Amino acid sequence: MFMQEQHLPITGFTPMLCDADGFPTGLPVQISKNWHQRPEKGRLPHQGPWFHGCAFVRLPPHSERELVLAMTYARWGGLPAASHAQLSLVGWGHNQFWDEAALGSFGESICFEPGRVQRRCMIDDVRPFLTLPTPEAKPWGWANNAGGGDYLVWFDPAGRYQGFRETRTDYRAYGPCLTEVVYHEESLGGEISARMGVSLARSDDYLRVFHHLRYDVHQPVRWQRLAFHQLGADFYNEPPSRQVAVGDAGGVGEEWTPVRTNFTYDRQGVVLRGPQPWISIHGLERSALGKGVAAASRGLVVRSWKAVLGGKPAPVPCASFYATEWGKGNHRTVVELVPPPEVTALQPGDYLDAEIEWVVFPTDPTACYSPNRAFQAALAHDADTWRLVHREARDNALRVEVQRGTPQHTLPLSVAVDAGQRAELTLDGGVGCVPVTFSGLTNYRDWELRVNDQPLDQSIHGHDFWQTDYDSKTRQWKMTFNVPRDGTAPTRLVFQPR
Repeated sequence: MFMQEQHLPITGFTPMLCDADGFPTGLPVQISKNWHQRPEKGRLPHQGPWFHGCAFVRLPPHSERELVLAMTYARWGGLPAASHAQLSLVGWGHNQFWDEAALGSFGESICFEPGRVQRRCMIDDVRPFLTLPTPEAKPWGWANNAGGGDYLVWFDPAGRYQGFRETRTDYRAYGPCLTEVVYHEESLGGEISARMGVSLARSDDYLRVFHHLRYDVHQPVRWQRLAFHQLGADFYNEPPSRQVAVGDAGGVGEEWTPVRTNFTYDRQGVVLRGPQPWISIHGLERSALGKGVAAASRGLVVRSWKAVLGGKPAPVPCASFYATEWGKGNHRTVVELVPPPEVTALQPGDYLDAEIEWVVFPTDPTACYSPNRAFQAALAHDADTWRLVHREARDNALRVEVQRGTPQHTLPLSVAVDAGQRAELTLDGGVGCVPVTFSGLTNYRDWELRVNDQPLDQSIHGHDFWQTDYDSKTRQWKMTFNVPRDGTAPTRLVFQPR
C-alpha cells in the first residue's frame, strides 16, 4: 500500500507502476482517497485528507523486479488528465461509498453513488470544466454544480420504487488518458440485470462522459414508470433551465419550453429519429442563480442503440420529459430515455445495449478559460443554446475504416491488433482530443503510433504520454492515446512495434 497525506491535489490524480526505464507497466494501483474533514466535530476515524493505493504484483519464483511508483496530477503531456477513483465521504456528513471522476485536479467533474443513498440517484455532482464559479474567482478552482442523473429507474404498477442489489464496481482503467469503470447490479427481485460502463477522456475543452448501458430482462416487468437513463434526477437536478431541444446530426428538430409543474410529465414517448440523435437542456433561469454565478447547460447524444423491448425490436430511442420544481421552486426538467409508447411490458429475453454521451458546457463564455480555440469560438457564439450539443453530435460522430486489426468500439474508439501486433485505420471526424485504444498487446513497451506517417510525439523529457492497462484475465495489455482533431482532414493511424 502506498500512502500520502500531505500536499496532495486529491480531486484528480493517477498512480502508475512503471519499470526502471519509466515505461508504465499497466499494473493497476487501486485508489481510495478522502479530503472531507470536520475539525469542529473532533477527530473522526478515517476522515481525510489521505490517499491509499493498493497494488498486487505477481512474481515468478526466485525472481526480482524493480518498479517505480509515479503519480500524474493535473496534467499529462500538457493536457488535463482523466481519473476515476473511490472516494470516501467520512468527515462530510454522509459516510457511504462514492466514486469521483475528474479532469485535471481542479475539482470533481462527475460523481457516482452506487447505493443511491442520499437523493435516490447514482449520478451526483457534475461540474463544467475550466469554468470560473464567479467573475471574482481565480482559475483552477471548483466550478458550479450541475449535478444529477441516474440509470435504470423503475416504479412498479402500484407506484413503488424498485431498488437494486448485488451492486459491484469494476475498475478497469484509472487514467490518465481514458478511464473505464463498470457498475454491475440487478433489480431486487432479479427481474433485470444491469451493466453501466463509464469513461472519461483526457481533454482541454469541455466535459464529455461516455456511458455504455446494457440491461437484460429475466422476468416479466410491468411499470407505472420506467426510464433506462436520466439526465437530471427526480431529487437532484441542479441547473434551473427554461428550454429543451431535440435533434440529430442534421440540426434541430424542435425547441420548446416545458410546463412548470411538479413531478408531472411534460411530454412522453418522443421518438428520437435520425443519425446521432441528441437532447439539450439550456436557457438558464438566471434570476434563480446567485449573482455572478456561471452555471452549466447540458445535453446527451445517443451514439448507438440496439434493443428488443416487449419481444420486438426497438430500433430507435424514445424520450420523455419529466417536469419538476425541485429545490427553490425553479423550473427543472428531467430527460428520460424510455420504452416506446406501445410497449407496456418487458419479457424475458428483452435487452437494451446503448452508448450515451453526456456533454456539459459553461453558460458564460467569459467564465471559461479553456485553451481550446475551436471550443472558445463556438462558445462565444452559441453559449447556453442547443447548438453546442448539436456541434458535438455532428462533429464527434467518428467515421472509422479499419485496414488491419479488429474494431471493437467507436466512441471511445478501440481496435484490437492483428496477429502481427499491428493495427491500421483511417479516422474521420472528431472533436478535441479523441481517445484511441489498441488492445491485445503481448507487451507493455516498445510500441509506436504513427499519424499520417509521422510518429505521434507528445513527449516531454523523452517520455510520450500514453496510457497502459494490463488485463489479468487475458494476460494482455492495451494502450491508449489522445489524438488531436477539431475539424482536421481524415487521419491515417498506424500502430506497430517500435
